[in-house]
Amino acid sequence: MALLAALREDIGPMNTLHAIGLSKKFINKLMSLDVGETFTWEEYGLDIRDTAITWLNDLESDERYRRWPSSFMDLLRPTYPGMLRNLRRNIYNYVIIVDPTSPASGPPLKLGETLLSPATPVR
Repeated sequence: MALLAALREDIGPMNTLHAIGLSKKFINKLMSLDVGETFTWEEYGLDIRDTAITWLNDLESDERYRRWPSSFMDLLRPTYPGMLRNLRRNIYNYVIIVDPTSPASGPPLKLGETLLSPATPVR
């Protein structure tokens, strides 16, 4: 049953990609990308109709960061060298431009996922 569920989960995105005119070879290449064990199609999305950058989080308004201080004065407090201050402001940004079919895109994507997981103060 698990195999059948996995096949059903993959068929939806493949049908969508085929409907927009992508070749079977290209779809297979996309579907076989190693994007980590925690990836699901519902977690990440890209809407190219709106803005050039798709932000995965918003430090100023997301619920998971609500306990962080929002005053810029906190940037003046002493901290260890190289540490990013946990501040509820979108001042540190990680922007990447990737080709999802290129193996060279893997490391920047994995770094982005690593930054999101432990609530690093990076948008």
